Amino acid sequence: MTHGVLTGTAVDRVTASPLKMLTLTDSIPATEAMDESPNIRQISTANLLARA
Repeated sequence: MTHGVLTGTAVDRVTASPLKMLTLTDSIPATEAMDESPNIRQISTANLLARA
């Protein structure tokens, strides 16, 4: 997991790739294209930050 810095054609390339799932944190807001991609998911960092 890491920050979702997907610029340019990155989302299209990930969507067309053989990756089953790319998991990113919500430290950077997802774009509409990322939300629509079937193999990109974003998970919350809220619980981790709350415990820290």
